[in-house]
Amino acid sequence: MAISLASIKESRMGPPRLVIYGPEGVGKTTLAAQLRKPVFVAAEDGLPNGLAALRPTNYAEVLECIEVLLREDHGYQNVVLDSTTIVEPWLHDHVVATVPHEKGHMVKNLIAYGFNKGYDHAVREWQNLLAGFNALRDLKGMGVCLIAHMALERVENPETDPYDKFQIKVQKKAAGTLCEWADAVLFVNQKVAAVKAGESRSGEERKRAVGNGDAVIYTTSRPAWQAKNRYRMPREIPLVQDDPAATWAPIQAAIDAMVTYSPTEVHADAVAS
Repeated sequence: MAISLASIKESRMGPPRLVIYGPEGVGKTTLAAQLRKPVFVAAEDGLPNGLAALRPTNYAEVLECIEVLLREDHGYQNVVLDSTTIVEPWLHDHVVATVPHEKGHMVKNLIAYGFNKGYDHAVREWQNLLAGFNALRDLKGMGVCLIAHMALERVENPETDPYDKFQIKVQKKAAGTLCEWADAVLFVNQKVAAVKAGESRSGEERKRAVGNGDAVIYTTSRPAWQAKNRYRMPREIPLVQDDPAATWAPIQAAIDAMVTYSPTEVHADAVAS
C-alpha cells in the first residue's frame, strides 16, 4: 500500500505496560493488586487473599496462561506476572532445552553456547514472552504489569568514580529489554538516610542507615536507580501506610489521563465500581 497523507492517523496510547520492582516485602504485589480487575500469573507465593490467579510451575505453563487468557472469554482487565525474577531461570531452562548450539548439539546451560550467546538466546525468548503479553493488550484490551525483585548493579562511568545502581533483578540484557518494552518502570523502596556512627580503627568515618519504615515509589530515573514513565506521574509517590488504594490512586489517575478508553471499557469500569 502506498503511503500518503491520507494514511495519517491520530496516535492512541493503549492499556499500560508496567514494571514494578523493589526489595522483598516492600509491597509490590499489593500495589499491583490495585489494578482494575487483575488476574495474576503467580510464579511465586505471597499473593494477598482474594485475588484471581493462575499458578504456573515452569516456563511452558507461563505461556499457556497467556494462551488461556487470549483464547477464553473473561472479564479481567489487567494481567500481572509475579515475578519475572522467579520466571527467569525457567525461561533459561526452556532455552537450553529447545535451542541447539550453532554446531547443532544441545547444551547443558547458557554458558555452553559461548561468548554470551546464551543470554542473546534468552533475550529473544523474553521478547517472545513480551509479544504474548502485547497480544493480550492488543486483542483483549488488557494492561500488563511485571513484578520483579531488586538487585545492585555496578556502574562504570567514564565521567565519575564507579557507583552502585538499583536495577531489576534479571540478567542485564533482559533488564534492558523489559525497560524498553514498558511504558512505566516504577521503583519501590524504603526511604533511608545515612548518619554518622563514629570512626573505624583506621580513622575512617563510619555511617549507619536509619529510617522510619516510610517507602516511596520513584517514577523517574536517577543515577542510583532505574525508573521511567510516559504518563507524567509525580517523580515520587509516597506509600500511604495500610492504604494501597490511596497509594495507587495518583498512578491510576496519571494513566487514565493519557490512555483513551473505549466506551465499553469505561462502562464496565463504572459498573464494577
